Amino acid sequence: MTNSFERADNTWLARAAQWLKTRGEAWAACRELDNCGEAARLAQDCGIPLSDLRRIALRGPDGAKELVQMLEANGIDPDALDKFRPAIMRDLQHHCCLCDHKTECRDELAAGRAADTFQDFCSNASTLEALKKG
Repeated sequence: MTNSFERADNTWLARAAQWLKTRGEAWAACRELDNCGEAARLAQDCGIPLSDLRRIALRGPDGAKELVQMLEANGIDPDALDKFRPAIMRDLQHHCCLCDHKTECRDELAAGRAADTFQDFCSNASTLEALKKG
């Protein structure tokens, strides 16, 4: 029979292993981007600095996963925004991916307080406020 400590330990180990796997994949993607010689052109095509492109690559495919929840928490339809205002969505994703307040964001989203507190930590606060106003 497994006790709760062993389950928690296994859960922690599984999360740590997943984090290491994701980080390894992100580093590999970043090295591949640098090795192919196309990083600077890709950054220019995306309209972002090369340093941002590298940071985004290191964050991996889930670098902006909190954005959809934040949009929904603020009454903004992420699908409609992506369809009708894709440039704004890309800008929001860019800033979200580079954000250094991920833990606070996830905590506020999980607690259901994000719509009231995002202005205090979210790098997309001014854009979210403008979208909420219309």
